[in-house]
Amino acid sequence: MKPLKNDKDSCPHCGVSLIGKTIPKKLRKYYSPPYHYKREIGIYDRDKDMTVAFECPDCKKRWGFDLCGD
Repeated sequence: MKPLKNDKDSCPHCGVSLIGKTIPKKLRKYYSPPYHYKREIGIYDRDKDMTVAFECPDCKKRWGFDLCGD
């Protein structure tokens, strides 16, 4: 298994870019720069009421804060 990368804009497992499409100009007032969507999937824990991990949309592997239950 290869080590996790520290680049926040790519998957730490497969290395694919997690930068998505550009946010349309009419919606940018609701976001802060950079104006791109992120492709990572947030894994939410209802009991903790917080995002506990992230999942790559390509390789489906998870990383993050609390992976004890996986």
